[in-house]
Amino acid sequence: MFTKTKNISIIGVPSDLGANTTGSRLGPDAIRIAGIHKALKNLGYNTTDLGNISINQTLSTEDQNGNNLKEITNINKQLFDHCKQSITSGSIPLTLGGDHSLAIGSVAASAAVRPNLGLIWIDTHADINNPYSSHTQNIHGMPVSTLLHNGFPELIDLVKTKLSPSKIVIIGLRDIDSEEKKILTDSGIHYFTMRDVDELGIQNVFKKAKELMIDKVDALHVSFDLDVMDPIVIPAVSTPVHGGLTLREAYLLLELIYETEKVIAVDFVELNPMNDIKGC
Repeated sequence: MFTKTKNISIIGVPSDLGANTTGSRLGPDAIRIAGIHKALKNLGYNTTDLGNISINQTLSTEDQNGNNLKEITNINKQLFDHCKQSITSGSIPLTLGGDHSLAIGSVAASAAVRPNLGLIWIDTHADINNPYSSHTQNIHGMPVSTLLHNGFPELIDLVKTKLSPSKIVIIGLRDIDSEEKKILTDSGIHYFTMRDVDELGIQNVFKKAKELMIDKVDALHVSFDLDVMDPIVIPAVSTPVHGGLTLREAYLLLELIYETEKVIAVDFVELNPMNDIKGC
């Protein structure tokens, strides 16, 4: 699902500090063990593994009371630098998570390099809560709002280029609380729920996304939360919700995005091996 470049930089973010469920910190290395380098090589790509972001897993009392904000800010600063360097050097940063709060840094880097950026957010959740609307205060539920400059100031400072709501498409929604739903509907973001996928089919959802946003931007950042998949297919996520994408729907969606030749960066997040069944 990449542009014409054949170079991919893999960056791991072994953190679940933005969530209230542990385990996604194991995701990056689990994906490596499963053979991502070999799979990409078989597709004709050259991979460089930049290792994992340095993370302080032993947090101070102050940081814990701040919902790990200090360390999450540090993580995203590091990731911003790695992703920006990868893009400017002609490589695709492929960020492996870890919880979805990492997308603040990775998407901010893409926008800093390519201002006319479109964001495709494939997720069960809108992740558009802010510090005032969120009941849990978990930062993995706030990255989209932060990218729109509505969030913790420390994290907003990382987003040098504010995203335009009209250049964001969310696909796969099926678990949104009432306050977040209002924020989303008022935001101007284009979004498609699982009902839309069921009624229109994933190909027509993509066609609408293409007309609404993809054709109007120069580059795409794709952020894929594995909990968008039906847990029958992928149970190893932190927040499973029944009724998600099938494997074939996900494959087709990613194939169609790949064919745009606009993708400059990708995240795969929220793999939680602690919830895995039979290693699938």
